[in-house]
Amino acid sequence: MMRAKPEGRGKQVGTDKEMSKNHEINKDHKRDKEISDRIKPAVRNLLFLLCVSALVEICVFNFRSIQSLFYEEHSWEEYTVEYAGVNRYDDGVISIQDDYAVIAIQDIGLDVKNIRLDLELLDSIDLFYLESGLCYAHIDVLDEGSSEFMYRLIADWPVLPENLTSQYLWIQPMGKVQGLNVDVYMLAGHLFRINGITLNAKKPLDFSVVRFLAVWLVCLLCYGLRRQSGWWKEDCKQVTIGKKAVLGVVFLVFYGISFYLMILNPTVRNDAYNPYQELAWALDAGQVSLLEQPPQELVDMENPYDYIARGVSNFEYKFDFAYYDGAYYVYHGILPCLLFYLPVYHLTGLNMPNSIPVFFCCLLFGIGLVCLMRQVIIRYFPKTPFAILVLITLAGLFGCQLPFFITQPISYHLTVICAAMLIVWGLYFWLSSLKMGERSNSLGRLFGGSFCMALVAAVRPTLLIYSLLAFPLFGRIWFTRREDYEKKDKIRMVACFAIPYVIVAMPVMYYNYIRFGSVFEFGFQYNLTNMDARNIPFSLEKITAAIYGFLVKLPEVRYSFPYLLQPEAWLESTNHAMFSGDTLFGSLFFFNSFLLAIVVVFAKRKEFCQKKLFMFSAMLLGLGIFLMILDVEMTGCVIYRYQADFTFALFMTAWMGILWLQETYAGKPSHDIFRRILIVVVFISVIMNAMLWFVPEYMYIYSPYYYSFSLPKGNTQLYYDLYYGFNFW
Repeated sequence: MMRAKPEGRGKQVGTDKEMSKNHEINKDHKRDKEISDRIKPAVRNLLFLLCVSALVEICVFNFRSIQSLFYEEHSWEEYTVEYAGVNRYDDGVISIQDDYAVIAIQDIGLDVKNIRLDLELLDSIDLFYLESGLCYAHIDVLDEGSSEFMYRLIADWPVLPENLTSQYLWIQPMGKVQGLNVDVYMLAGHLFRINGITLNAKKPLDFSVVRFLAVWLVCLLCYGLRRQSGWWKEDCKQVTIGKKAVLGVVFLVFYGISFYLMILNPTVRNDAYNPYQELAWALDAGQVSLLEQPPQELVDMENPYDYIARGVSNFEYKFDFAYYDGAYYVYHGILPCLLFYLPVYHLTGLNMPNSIPVFFCCLLFGIGLVCLMRQVIIRYFPKTPFAILVLITLAGLFGCQLPFFITQPISYHLTVICAAMLIVWGLYFWLSSLKMGERSNSLGRLFGGSFCMALVAAVRPTLLIYSLLAFPLFGRIWFTRREDYEKKDKIRMVACFAIPYVIVAMPVMYYNYIRFGSVFEFGFQYNLTNMDARNIPFSLEKITAAIYGFLVKLPEVRYSFPYLLQPEAWLESTNHAMFSGDTLFGSLFFFNSFLLAIVVVFAKRKEFCQKKLFMFSAMLLGLGIFLMILDVEMTGCVIYRYQADFTFALFMTAWMGILWLQETYAGKPSHDIFRRILIVVVFISVIMNAMLWFVPEYMYIYSPYYYSFSLPKGNTQLYYDLYYGFNFW
């Protein structure tokens, strides 16, 4: 017997399907509308910031073009012109007799606002150690304020004929100008042609796309850091595509500019001193001593480490290499050689320039520092907004000597930054191995962290002292009774912590033994440098020199690009000691004033103890200060690169103080003041440290190798494009 089909059941099923379909369609429409509602304001704001950037480029950076629209031009041909110190030939060619040519324009009687000097240099030679295609001009005037004697109004005006902006110079004479001398400085015999000199010239608009994009990126950053921005509402725990994009753009801009300035400066490939490459040659030949043999004069010396005696004997030897038992060695740690130089040389037979491994280590250091600070935030300050991480990223990339290292890549810098890179990654893996819920890979991270920290011994052994940070991180687990850690868990943790140190120590100690007969001798005391490293006295004056140079020294600034004065290498004597230093542009505290937040860690000790963070912060700071003093005590030198040994330690301590302030003031009226101060302080730090991209050169005071990575000499056109891009007035 068949059961009757309920009437209307099929119709009801169809209706339900249609309703479900309509619901899905409505849901899709709603989602599309929400996405559209979010995208439209973003696109609108993006276009608005583009317009603002264009207006800034036109109205600010090109305000001289707008100003000169109202000038009435006068050619030099309207006046009496005389020449001195030159030979004149056909077709307007001029040859300089001495060191400069004088072009005197007389009987002017005009209120001169600007001068355009249109030169053509006919015999410029492109040499990597000289500025090429450039000359300097002086302007002397006779005006109503000085009617009897000419006076110098402008000195050392750099003129690069290929750069239009460099041809225009605005002057401020005292009343109408009666006479004007243009002194063109070049070496005797050089040829040039003057295509024209124009008084009160109209300057055409010079719209720089690069400068426009730079302004736009700064506007985007300011827009993202405004109070209403989502960056201040979202935390750092969730990793969204938008957050990755923001940090990716920051890294792309920073490392993109650094890489661009590095590859376009051919002087960075002039590696006068590359001990890692020489070590690679030796290792590939099956020996740990260098292939080059010491001179017999050095072998016969009673004390070959006596710098003065070597100088008196006047024979050639390998400066800043280790010498022991009749052979040369490299006292720098072996790891960079094994990672970079030896594989490339063994597989290809090619030598590797220092710039490649320096850039690679700087990149890994930056990524590791951001990962480490994000881990600190997630663990101890989970409500920290994403904007703070962006500011920390900016401060860390620009403040940890990376701009200087990338554009001045030498072996000394590789040693320092490689060790610092391993430390930040070691601390990141250690910190992320601590339990936050159940993690199956916590022991693997602990092992990885210890392995990174242990490898420091194969790069820069003094920095191995940062391994002591394991005690504030893991001491409570290892040495106290914890219910969430059983005895077998502790044993596994100790094993994963210790085994990497054993794995690394065995080959490193063997390497030391076969070179110097001691497993603990890395070769520093056998270094052929400006002192006998075996007899270095302890000195309180060196401590004060370290504090002054690294923490107190004021930066020297100037009016024009690159705004920082290049400090000269210096020697300074006290009543008891002499210490030396080189390109110290200014102390850490004046370049990065947010470091004052270190005080917060100690002022709020109780709160940091509750977070179980005080001992870690205090030890991190203490180890950094200890290394700062140790570097100077061991070498007697206050050198800029040494800062990288402890900069990240000081930065991390200060950032923890800033994170506490953010957590304390969040949601309070005073938070807006804190936010503004922090943004301004970080921006000032970024601007000051960014100038180290463009510093003229680096020179180590005692080394016979002259390390010149000068952008003005390496790429004159690029440097003065930047020079006049910034000095737009």
